[in-house]
Amino acid sequence: MRLERSDKSCLSQFLVQRSLTNIEFSSFLRWHVVELHDPAYAKCFYCTYKMLEENMIKLGMVAFDGGYGFKLWQSLVRQAELTAQLCSIMRDVRNVRGGTQKKIEKLRHLLSGLLSELTYFMLDNVITYLWVVFLL
Repeated sequence: MRLERSDKSCLSQFLVQRSLTNIEFSSFLRWHVVELHDPAYAKCFYCTYKMLEENMIKLGMVAFDGGYGFKLWQSLVRQAELTAQLCSIMRDVRNVRGGTQKKIEKLRHLLSGLLSELTYFMLDNVITYLWVVFLL
């Protein structure tokens, strides 16, 4: 997308349309355009982000859709919030003085209210993932 001449290029439109039918692709596309920090391409990626948002919300307004597009967009936005929470938990666990057992107890305490949100995203093996990421 960086090499496209227009901010609303055919490639961006194609990627947005494809993402409307596939949640994994939607997630990858959203994270790709959100995480770009190069100011030279920021406008192009922002336009793609806005197209994605508008099309998903518009999809949610279609009667036969049942609100799927809007729910999908909310889920994608919530991913960013959840990631921020997990990063905060990671910092807290790393700052715990003591052995592995103390870190495990701290992690369990911090995750007690967060696990219900993790299951909302239907992540596979959430606990295993968290143990690997935060304790190693």
